[in-house]
Amino acid sequence: MNELTANETILKITKKNKTTFELADDINAVWMSQQQLTTFFETTKKNIITIISNLIKTNQINKDTQTRRIHYIDYHSETQQAKNETQYDLTAIINIAFELNTLTSISFKNWASNIIKRHLL
Repeated sequence: MNELTANETILKITKKNKTTFELADDINAVWMSQQQLTTFFETTKKNIITIISNLIKTNQINKDTQTRRIHYIDYHSETQQAKNETQYDLTAIINIAFELNTLTSISFKNWASNIIKRHLL
């Protein structure tokens, strides 16, 4: 799977008001756009932009290594226009989650912490 075209590199599974996550099997990296982060963490785009801006200002996200700009053609639109998009890597995504206070971000933080604990044991 190409991380540029992957829709769901981190699968969000909600059952009986409990959210868990799984990484897709065939990915090499995780990148999400601001819109994907908004949907994933169930928050507003303004909130995501504010958090990202603050994390970059405080050097918690390195703009050179943890973000990337991609240029692509949107074949789903009628005009098939070219678009630019900024995407954020997994480390940035985790930092963003720790700044949010949504049910999904809380579940995501717990999930990420459990993975780290498993690797340390």
